[in-house]
Amino acid sequence: MIPDNLYTSFYLLFISIISITVVFNNLSSNKNLKNSFSNPLNILIPSFIVLYMGFRDPYSKFFGDTIAYTKLYEKLSLQIIPFEFQKDIIFYSIMNLFSTNFSVTTFYLFTSSIYVFLPYYAFKKMDPKNYILIFIAFILSFEFWAYGVNGIRHGLATSFFIYALVQRRNYMKFLLFVLSFSFHSSTIIMIFAYFISLRLKDIKLLLIIWLLCIFFTVITAGSFTDFLYSNISGFIDDSRISIYMNADQNRFRYQIGFRFDFLLYSLVGVFYAYKYLITDKFDNILYSRISSIYILLNSAWILLMYIPYNNRIAYMSWLFIPYIVFYPIVIEYGKNSNYEFKKLLFPIIFFLSFNLISYFLL
Repeated sequence: MIPDNLYTSFYLLFISIISITVVFNNLSSNKNLKNSFSNPLNILIPSFIVLYMGFRDPYSKFFGDTIAYTKLYEKLSLQIIPFEFQKDIIFYSIMNLFSTNFSVTTFYLFTSSIYVFLPYYAFKKMDPKNYILIFIAFILSFEFWAYGVNGIRHGLATSFFIYALVQRRNYMKFLLFVLSFSFHSSTIIMIFAYFISLRLKDIKLLLIIWLLCIFFTVITAGSFTDFLYSNISGFIDDSRISIYMNADQNRFRYQIGFRFDFLLYSLVGVFYAYKYLITDKFDNILYSRISSIYILLNSAWILLMYIPYNNRIAYMSWLFIPYIVFYPIVIEYGKNSNYEFKKLLFPIIFFLSFNLISYFLL
């Protein structure tokens, strides 16, 4: 039995070892590596994550909002409170349904399955042979674990959004957008970004907008953030609006102000989008669309940077960084059997290092 205070640490270390083993095992092979990642055993990686995430202690203080969801689940199960929810209705309807028939652990196994497997199958649709590389980068990326055990509704909603983007039929795409919004209403920002990206396709213009947002945020020093946030607060973090807006920095132990660390992490996605789309002339409609969505969402976060807990907004863009970094690599890797496999290592090591450093040292 793993102690609760070491549960997340063990996950990070174990999944890091597994991921690095998969990468180095292929690196050390002397055979043609072209199809080396299309292994049926790849399914074991997301399966382990689902089981490990789902079987966490539902009453532990070490898993953020899990304990709050558990208490609500028990109240619904015992019918202590009536089922009355105005927002995120699909999520709470599923919770209410599970609470009358299953244990809370079963519910968390269900939510973990959606959170993990929707991106897994989305990446598999993008590249059936080497998708596991993108998925490995995704599970190693900053905040992945947190939105599986802490910001659960938000994590589920973003997984539906990711899966929507790979749908070819518009009705399926829009249905998944609705599901995403019904799990967490903040994803309306992501849906808006998608529709804006259909019209605003000039990546150079989007990069200029991103830079202007940084400049504007610096010179206004948060005053515009307060104005903008007050006008869209109905879509962001629901009942916690007043807590976040009036959060005391020392009490909540959250750094308030210009986040250079978050901006540097965001710069990774911007850099690779610029490199592949402008410098390397990578021509792929889905990649261009997701890169545009990323820059738009990250620009929105920059304008809201001064609010406490702005990482909840930033994550809506950050979750695309593994795709932006890896998709062109796996496409080239799949086409060219002489592709230097070592070029795959640096991004993997970056995601791994940033995640471990942010958890253990910051």
